[in-house]
Amino acid sequence: MGNFDFDDDSEDEKFKSDEEYWADYYTRYPEPSNAFVRAAATGDIDTVRRMLGEGTDIDQRDQGFKDEYGNMRDMREPNTLGATALEMAARTKNLEMLKFLYEAGAEPFPVDPYYPDRKDSVVDTAIFNGFTEGLRYLVDEQGLPLRDGDESEAWIVVHAINEKSSLDLLRYLVEEKGLSLEQKTENGISPASAANGRFGSTEFLEYIYSKGAVPAETQHVWPKMKISFAEGAKKDLEDMTGEDFNSLEGSMKFMDRFSSHSTLLNEAVFNGDIEKVRVHLKYGADPLTKDDKGVDAFGVLQRLKNAGHAIFGYWEEHAEVERMLEDAVRQKQKPTPGAPAP
Repeated sequence: MGNFDFDDDSEDEKFKSDEEYWADYYTRYPEPSNAFVRAAATGDIDTVRRMLGEGTDIDQRDQGFKDEYGNMRDMREPNTLGATALEMAARTKNLEMLKFLYEAGAEPFPVDPYYPDRKDSVVDTAIFNGFTEGLRYLVDEQGLPLRDGDESEAWIVVHAINEKSSLDLLRYLVEEKGLSLEQKTENGISPASAANGRFGSTEFLEYIYSKGAVPAETQHVWPKMKISFAEGAKKDLEDMTGEDFNSLEGSMKFMDRFSSHSTLLNEAVFNGDIEKVRVHLKYGADPLTKDDKGVDAFGVLQRLKNAGHAIFGYWEEHAEVERMLEDAVRQKQKPTPGAPAP
């Protein structure tokens, strides 16, 4: 899919392929101001070494450049805007670059440029990006703390459960560093809830269950909703909910309406996530367990059927989920061999 070029009014030039758009974009705007951070991000260790020898500040941040609207940006990948060279080494999982920069004196906890009372953490960057080798180097070899400041142990584990991270890193935190999978963050998010959400995975979820998570426990969940905020979709949502989706407050009020302290199974059912539903049932989740609103897994499906809407509705994957739930209930109702008849 292409991109609009807002600076050219001709119909022939208005819609371009991605390659054409960015080729033109970078002829009109200068290179990012920080070639040093860019070199670290792309693994060019010779340039990094040379620039340090010329006196480059090792902890400087890439400031990007101003676009036509006056915003500082850099849309290339890896995106280095606002980052230090050490952060980019962790983000790109480049162990050689990480070691070189750290041993050359790079600051692992630089002050946040937007919040001067806070500090960034290269350890946290390694955790979020699933950089297990880098984390071992920073924590085990260099003695850096897993958390800096007020960050809780629960948040460290939750940060490790996302689409960029890895099960290997989560195992390291739990089995080697002794972090718990039972704690919740200040706003009630548990590792199981994080694994069950849109940025988690079945692999994470099964591991957490294998370590003793309780299927029936209710969690604070944010359902993964199939929403496009195109104008047509916003109009449909406004008609359905009475909220103003042109305002952040209106959007957040709507999202809050569909979040609750629910069961993990109910959330997976709502999302139509067949594989996660299968894991919940494997570890003993009961489809008849009700959440704080008195709704069980079948009730979630009924609400989707009643919605009859393009955004919230009962889709093909929900039909398969319903069959799985019915089979699970039948299995639970089967008499145990040798048990006395009721």
